[in-house]
Amino acid sequence: MKKLNEKIKKFIDKHQLISGGDHILVGLSGGPDSVAMLLLLLQFQPARHVDSEEAGGPARQTQTPARQTWTDEAGGPARHVQLAEAGGDEAGGKVFNIKISAAHLNHSLRGKNSDDDEKFVKQLCKKLNINLFSSKIDVKSFAKEKKIGIEEASRILRYEYFNDVAKKIGATKIATAHTADDNIETVIMNLVRGTGLKGISGIPVKRGKIIRPLLCLSKDEILSYLKRNKFKFRIDHTNTENVFRRNLIRNKVVGVLKEINPNLPDTVLRFSSIMRQYEDFFNLQSKQFQGLITFSGSSIVLDISKEIGYFEIILMHLLHQNIVQKFGIQPIFGDLEKIISLKSKDKGSIAELSGDLKAIRESKSIVIQRINADKFDGATIQVGRTLDGDYFAFSSRLTEKKKLPKNDHFSELVDPRKIQSGLFLRPWSVGDKINPFGLSGLKKVSDLLTDEKISHSIRKKVLVLCDGKEIVWVCGIRLSDKYKITKATKKVLELKIRYKFELQ
Repeated sequence: MKKLNEKIKKFIDKHQLISGGDHILVGLSGGPDSVAMLLLLLQFQPARHVDSEEAGGPARQTQTPARQTWTDEAGGPARHVQLAEAGGDEAGGKVFNIKISAAHLNHSLRGKNSDDDEKFVKQLCKKLNINLFSSKIDVKSFAKEKKIGIEEASRILRYEYFNDVAKKIGATKIATAHTADDNIETVIMNLVRGTGLKGISGIPVKRGKIIRPLLCLSKDEILSYLKRNKFKFRIDHTNTENVFRRNLIRNKVVGVLKEINPNLPDTVLRFSSIMRQYEDFFNLQSKQFQGLITFSGSSIVLDISKEIGYFEIILMHLLHQNIVQKFGIQPIFGDLEKIISLKSKDKGSIAELSGDLKAIRESKSIVIQRINADKFDGATIQVGRTLDGDYFAFSSRLTEKKKLPKNDHFSELVDPRKIQSGLFLRPWSVGDKINPFGLSGLKKVSDLLTDEKISHSIRKKVLVLCDGKEIVWVCGIRLSDKYKITKATKKVLELKIRYKFELQ
């Protein structure tokens, strides 16, 4: 018991996970890891000794010194918590004053078992005199709506809830019960799917408000601690089912690796720490290349006009960071290789990436965007009204003005008397033709876009204004000669298009 406490104290001290005055919100599922985390944090208080009766086990005699109390935001009792740092006197040196609350999210994935988990957590917190915040959600419906896996949906909703509760009660830290074994599974899973430094860095010890004080403990150490002290906890039997990739790694792979190296949890934790330091180094080195990557609307643009040679690995690191930031997607290493390989491909070459992304080779850049970014199927135009799309704004009005500012390709004047079927705005399609202003005969819109050197990454977004089957205007590019104004034109129809990207 004392050895386990000291191990966590040293880990907390080394990574500066807890500071004086912290209000810690403990993510409490009811499973062995989260129960152990709550009890261990409480055990760190010299002023409070948690016995097994409080935690739902048989009673044992304890001596608990007097302690201060206060009332928290929810009106319930709180406690004066002292957490000793490692080193120094018997308690371990410096003393922290912290406050502990708990949060439980019922994922509704296991029916009555999920409800029983919630009931157990409520009873435990009541016995321990801990403020508990709980809620129930439908993870399956959320996963279906967002078209993501159950594991990912659970993670998103869980952290959203913890952050909401922390904000509500003023918690300064959110403690989650990830262990050294969880870190092994994460590293292996990322290696298998193909990852960069960030993936093999494993689970971060802290990230913003999130802290993981149990990351230094193996699953065996936690179960031994709970068994030795006869503390109760809940078991999620779905963890033994090899339906999810993580479960398969946990149940089939990790055990074999532990036979090879019984000290695997500590070994992988050290490895993760080293990889995280390498990642920090790459972050520092990549700053000098930050200017090569920019955001343009809903796309990432990589400037490839400059030769950077062997620094490509740093550029891939930078691409990884920006894809995560822009799209919220963790690209695999193969994606980054595909993007870089486009440097040697012809203009217009496309590489499909994971996460519904694609990369397109332009003349001096590579553009990364969603495959179905800013989709627009078309709409009827009502004169005098503005049509706002995801990546454009189109307006029209009748006027007597017959002149436009010079070099304004995004505005045109047409003779409304020549319009026969009404106006319809849509993306151009293969086979579309127009009679360009000032020229005789028809020309393919695709050829017109090539002549105007329109980037391949935005070609499909270029809109055409149609009068029935006739194209009036390739918006922002060229007007049809058939619809131009003449001396006989009295009323003029003024058209305007504003794209949320550069045409060239």
